[in-house]
Amino acid sequence: MRIIFALLLTLPGTLAAESLCGVTDRDALLTTLAGTWTGDTYVSSVNAVVNGVSVIARADAEPVTITADGDLGSDMVRAISAGTTLPLPLADRPVFDVDQVDELLDATDAAILADLLSDTPCGPEDLPQFVISVDWTPNAVPSFDGQVALIPYFTDRILRLDQIVVNTGETVMYLTVSALLTRE
Repeated sequence: MRIIFALLLTLPGTLAAESLCGVTDRDALLTTLAGTWTGDTYVSSVNAVVNGVSVIARADAEPVTITADGDLGSDMVRAISAGTTLPLPLADRPVFDVDQVDELLDATDAAILADLLSDTPCGPEDLPQFVISVDWTPNAVPSFDGQVALIPYFTDRILRLDQIVVNTGETVMYLTVSALLTRE
């Protein structure tokens, strides 16, 4: 039994992950977080025209790339930004508190993600929060409005929360996305 316990202590991964509570240095964060991340994605969509709600639990994972220079790239980001990456600004003050995070996780049937992040010594209001405001209205529809947020809890786990309004001209769709990202 002691041998198994000793082996568990030497495993890499979450046992070696560092909490990012109170870390505010954007450059240091970006250097630490640079790379490709992926994870289970949960999506909730509300069609305002037909008043329909759809929840997709554990959708296909979408790789997310963070560069040390501070750019965010993913298929969704490229779709809402005319094919480019987006700059990843660190919010001056917390955008999400624990109640807001829980509300978005509930909306996407992803409450399990809160359990996977519960070993953090602080709440989201004491963690760095990268928040991208999205306001892209091309000459043609659809248009996108909302925000993409990344909250790194640990050096190996990032909570992604997106709230996007898609207007196609014929319908309005409210998309909420939550995902627990880990290094690919």
